[in-house]
Amino acid sequence: MGEDTRSIVGQETYRGVFSVELSDTTNSKDNWRLKNGNGYRSAGLMAGITGRRADLVIVDDPIKGQNDADSEAVRNKIWKEWTSSVKTRARPGCRYVIIQTRWHEDDLAGRILPEGYRGESGQIMCRDGQVWEVVNLPAEAYLPDDPLGREPGEMLWPEYFTPEHWHQYRGDQRSWNALFQQRPSGDEGLEFKAEWFQGGIVDGVEFERTMYAPDSQPKHLNIYMTSDHARKESSRSDFNVFRIWGVDHEGHCWLLDSVRRKGDLLDAMGVVNVMGTSQIADTPTNRGALALVRRWKPRKWFPENDPSFQMGERLIRSYLRDFGLWLQIDSQSTRVKGAIGKVEKAKPYIKMCEAGLIHLPETSIGYDTIEEYLAFPAGAHDDQVDSDALLGRVIGEFSHALLPSPPKQNSMDGYRHVTTIERHSQAGLF
Repeated sequence: MGEDTRSIVGQETYRGVFSVELSDTTNSKDNWRLKNGNGYRSAGLMAGITGRRADLVIVDDPIKGQNDADSEAVRNKIWKEWTSSVKTRARPGCRYVIIQTRWHEDDLAGRILPEGYRGESGQIMCRDGQVWEVVNLPAEAYLPDDPLGREPGEMLWPEYFTPEHWHQYRGDQRSWNALFQQRPSGDEGLEFKAEWFQGGIVDGVEFERTMYAPDSQPKHLNIYMTSDHARKESSRSDFNVFRIWGVDHEGHCWLLDSVRRKGDLLDAMGVVNVMGTSQIADTPTNRGALALVRRWKPRKWFPENDPSFQMGERLIRSYLRDFGLWLQIDSQSTRVKGAIGKVEKAKPYIKMCEAGLIHLPETSIGYDTIEEYLAFPAGAHDDQVDSDALLGRVIGEFSHALLPSPPKQNSMDGYRHVTTIERHSQAGLF
């Protein structure tokens, strides 16, 4: 890139427009100067930026492709380099330009753009407190404020690109959304489909609605809890998620309750100090995992066996003892062998959703869950997916609920007595 830029600046046409010339003292393609004292330097985002001051910073494609985009570690490194190195090198009045393919909602641009950004162009107040001039040029226009004045549905550069040209790329939905539309998650879902839960037709297959009205879940359910935890170094932005699931007599799983809160895992357990006494937080604005355990009394808790849980497990168990909450914790069944990506971990659960075995409530919990599902794996957050995906990994550890037995007739002393034997859904060994 530096060599091409230097070549352009050295052209006579460029000199005629901007009245500048290359200095004879530098021949480097990545670090050269002009005769007016200004200069140019190019380097990888992760190398060679510190120690230099700038009046204009251009960041071009900080994420190489889908694999880097899906790595939270890579995204965090890029963000750290942006905040701690690039931004601190600015001279007063420095301007920034970011040019990139939107591979992920949590990429560099995604962390700067405001919450709920949907592809708008123009002057936009962003999360860094600055007003950015945003120019979004999707291959197919979909918003009325298109920078080129196109109507929704009109394609980019129709004089050059034919409809057949665009058609060849639409098959790979994620690449189409990211490379061509600048909408990492799109609307239709990459791994999950909204129709699996809300009903509808996908690829010619009709799906029944599996969502349920509040308090209309089956009466007899075996209760379990799953959880995904924020890493300590990212607890300000990531969520801890605790889910309460009910398993009916046919093996269908019903999402009954959920707690989703930022902070480290121990904070998310929900213990507060009231007049010198530790108590379980259980209010609409302050509710943690212990409140779920106290209310639902799950048979087992299946936590993601991650460093956050391993570090906090001893204190978590002491919380349970102190508050008289009996709960079996099974962190071994959630272990995975080898380096497996998030999508592969979620595959068994995705199949359960497609098969109609997962029932989400018709509440904000259910609809927020579907929104995150549809954005996965390119969404800004995937903590609910990670917690729910544990179901697919531990389903073999679940016991189906037992329905009440029908009245049983016994004969005794010449009389017929009717005795009803009912097994409570939570009875039995585990």
